[in-house]
Amino acid sequence: MARPRIFVSSTYYDLKYIRASLELFIESLGFDAILSEKGDIAYTSDRPLDESCYREVESADIFTLIVGGRYGSEASGGSKRPKDFLTVTKSITKKEYKQCGRQGYSCLCLDREGRLC
Repeated sequence: MARPRIFVSSTYYDLKYIRASLELFIESLGFDAILSEKGDIAYTSDRPLDESCYREVESADIFTLIVGGRYGSEASGGSKRPKDFLTVTKSITKKEYKQCGRQGYSCLCLDREGRLC
């Protein structure tokens, strides 16, 4: 039987230590953690990098979102016009979360202190 796969979604730089701790916890349960920085996502050269993340969300069994103080990197496919303070962009993390919802998954959401959101 295949081990359940848990996709971990968050911004990276501000939450890298929490991501590392969560990876250890997930693996201690006998599950596979899917983290982009660990090379767990198969990227293809013909598509933007973030699209591979959304595809990986579709193949996961569980989706975990960690919410911190940063918005994250801009997702591909956005407008190329200059940004100003009124322009709202879509982040990769936000689009991963939306993909989770389209798949009909429940989402485990944690804040940067590890508390449920």
